[in-house]
Amino acid sequence: MSDEDDNFVEENLNGESDEEEAKNEIEDIPMDLKENLIKYVKINDIIRVKQKELKDLKKEKDTFTNSILKFLSKIKEKTINVGTNKITKTERNVKQGLSPDIIRKSIETCITEHSIITDKKEIEKFIDKIFEKMEEIREYKTATSLRCSMGKK
Repeated sequence: MSDEDDNFVEENLNGESDEEEAKNEIEDIPMDLKENLIKYVKINDIIRVKQKELKDLKKEKDTFTNSILKFLSKIKEKTINVGTNKITKTERNVKQGLSPDIIRKSIETCITEHSIITDKKEIEKFIDKIFEKMEEIREYKTATSLRCSMGKK
């Protein structure tokens, strides 16, 4: 590994810590891990640049969407051929997510329609208990990942 790579690791692993302490920490890291860290950071930097480029390209592409959709509506077509490519207008209906509000209203409607509970305050208490129970039995999932933050230079 080159001196440049060692400096890169020191800068990126130890931030603004004491220089002597940084050298000790670097020495404690096995050589193969140092190389993996360097590769990880370099690849992460490349991905960050490519994602920005991709975001910019998608933004530019989106600027043409409305005029193409208007044209397809005007000619009453769903597809248009452009060279060897085909652009297709698609529509899809997606159900709204289950928000606590929707769940609450659904429970309230069922209780009221079936005359299970008639008092409005009792219905609210019952629904609150249902939500408490949902939170109680709801499980958490733990995801472990690495995050690479850009250091200050």
